[in-house]
Amino acid sequence: MNSICCVKHVPDTAAQIKVASDGVSIETQGVTFVPSPYDEFAVEMAIRLREAEGGSVQILSLGSDAVIESMRKAIAMGGDGGIHLKTDQPAPDAYTTAKAIADSIKDKGFDVLWLGWKAVDTDDAQTGQLIATMLGIPCVTFVTSVTKEGDKLICQREIDGGHQVVEVSTPCVITAQKGEFEPRYPKLMNIMKAKKKPVETIDITFDEPRVVIKEMTPPPPREAGKIVESAAELVRLLREEAKVL
Repeated sequence: MNSICCVKHVPDTAAQIKVASDGVSIETQGVTFVPSPYDEFAVEMAIRLREAEGGSVQILSLGSDAVIESMRKAIAMGGDGGIHLKTDQPAPDAYTTAKAIADSIKDKGFDVLWLGWKAVDTDDAQTGQLIATMLGIPCVTFVTSVTKEGDKLICQREIDGGHQVVEVSTPCVITAQKGEFEPRYPKLMNIMKAKKKPVETIDITFDEPRVVIKEMTPPPPREAGKIVESAAELVRLLREEAKVL
């Protein structure tokens, strides 16, 4: 079972993000970048599937040389190597990203392409579906765990109000959400080994993106909370200020 896992290099969710002076991007100086958390769940599922069925797990990241840091972290979890889609162009929209990935992996002979259900920096939640459409293969989203039965994969999905079990043939695309198993912490030995694992570099260029960010603004500051001394005062505030009574 040969897997390719897409891992995006994103700002740490605990970082204080500021809008850059251009008004359409973020200020990256001093910001820590990490693998997108949902991508880590996808990597964990891929590794567990390989441990059960054999095969390989390749980690794919797109961007400048900076993304190799997140790629190596994912490889240290148990990946066999990496694929670096190298470009110094600004981060593209989801369609352009999907096309670059689809064009680069279409002849790789993979069984499963894994992604997190969304990247936590853009919240687009569409790259996996776009890749599947471009390659003409099925896509299963919001997956929490995967097992193999015969020549099919059995995917567990948590959906609104219930649980769903889906059977899918390969090759396919799977997007992962928070799963049954937390992403493993790499051991020191695996971190050292990851530095020596092979990484294939593919130089790419993008066409003009079809979706362009025109403006980015920070959320408005939150008002300070109030300590209410009595039930009567709480009722008054709910009626006069919150307008909910």
